[in-house]
Amino acid sequence: MFLFEIAVILIAAKLAGDVVMRWGIPPVVGQLLAGLVLGTVFTALGPLPALQSTQPLLKEMSDLGVVLLMFLVGLETNWEQLHASRRAAVSAASGGAVISLVSGVAIGLLFGLSWLESVFAGVILMATSVTITAQTLIELESLQTLEGTTVLGAAVVDDVIGPAPRSRSRSRWLSHWSTAWRRRMLAWRRSRAPTSLGC
Repeated sequence: MFLFEIAVILIAAKLAGDVVMRWGIPPVVGQLLAGLVLGTVFTALGPLPALQSTQPLLKEMSDLGVVLLMFLVGLETNWEQLHASRRAAVSAASGGAVISLVSGVAIGLLFGLSWLESVFAGVILMATSVTITAQTLIELESLQTLEGTTVLGAAVVDDVIGPAPRSRSRSRWLSHWSTAWRRRMLAWRRSRAPTSLGC
């Protein structure tokens, strides 16, 4: 079953990458779409024992693929150029993080979310992926250009500054959610408790 799943994933990723490449789009975009479709299909199939038994091995394989990709990126990265573009990378990462956070908060408030939930949504939008960025630059053959190293540096900086507010907002959101849940359960128990008149 594991080999069948690997074959399905590879074929779907290859076909989707070739399709979007015909439109001038990096293949990684098609591969992401293929992953979304496969994930939706496998989720719709329900908890099949055959699929669940191979999930740990699939996760290990995916982690290994990420490690090998980042190793390849490290080999092909021009470190002198990356160091020279550090100021532009930090500025781009900081600006992108602020814009994502403000946009997420504004959209959350617009849809009627609370302030804490809106901040949590904004912090989620701050997340980026160095792996996807690097893969896109490799496919565009722009990894060793000044623009490519600046974008890669910005993605790295964003991954450094992003986890702190994400973890803090997540802990505050979970604390807020658990407190609200406990209050609701307490109110429900009180409403179900027999009164002295009914005894």
